[in-house]
Amino acid sequence: MTPADGWAPLAVVPAIAIVAALTRAMTPAGAAAGAAIALPLAFGLGWAGVAMLATLLIVGTLVSDRTARRRSPWQAAGNGAVAAVAAISGAPWAMMAAAGALATALADTAASELGHRFGGVPRALLFGRRMEPGADGGMSLVGTLAAAIAACLVPVAAWATAGTDGDAFWMIAVAGFSGHVVDSVIGLFVQPKLGSRGNDWTNLLATASGAAMAVTMSLL
Repeated sequence: MTPADGWAPLAVVPAIAIVAALTRAMTPAGAAAGAAIALPLAFGLGWAGVAMLATLLIVGTLVSDRTARRRSPWQAAGNGAVAAVAAISGAPWAMMAAAGALATALADTAASELGHRFGGVPRALLFGRRMEPGADGGMSLVGTLAAAIAACLVPVAAWATAGTDGDAFWMIAVAGFSGHVVDSVIGLFVQPKLGSRGNDWTNLLATASGAAMAVTMSLL
């Protein structure tokens, strides 16, 4: 088995990890976990895998509150493990699965960060009862709009580096936004029962749903 685009994309992975640590986007351990996720993405999907992960890292850092705690290895795994497994699988649907998972992670990050700061009082799943800002399962109009826009950025990276077509673009974007909604549903009803790592498990399940939705739409 050889790398999708040769060895050059893998050579970029250490630089991504170093930048993540130096910019304080991740803890040193989180950056190491991020590198472990980036390697299979670079190996299995080549430059497309690197570009999609870099989009998640860069945009996620830009929209995040600078005073927020840096992302840990558990957070890196929750956001990227599904994409990494899909990329290294060698399956014909690997690109769609990885893209759907990463689009979900970015959509949810944008919704959480921007919705919390600018969205006012959220409601349960957007239309339900009022909730405290930042509460699991809470959604605001600002956060929802941010998620919809952010979900389009990962397929832009896939299109620019792998030449995915227009149909794939919208499938990935829809899967990413839908995965964000799934994240909110899990956050409201299940996450409180998942213990101290509940948010990380929620992210993992949501990205898996985004991956599944992207693959399902591509096969229909």
